[in-house]
Amino acid sequence: MKVETHTIKNEVFLSDDHNHRYLLQRTWGADNQAIVVVITLKPASVGGVENDLITMLI
Repeated sequence: MKVETHTIKNEVFLSDDHNHRYLLQRTWGADNQAIVVVITLKPASVGGVENDLITMLI
């Protein structure tokens, strides 16, 4: 049996009052792989752990 473990790193840049999310970055895999960028408008949640519907669909 082979067991694979993968880690997703979440990084969130928030405003000082935590009302605006400027960046939600999720990275996984090797460091030298290509990066995909998705720009969204008005995300519903500002945290790095919980997801809004658009983030889940992406």
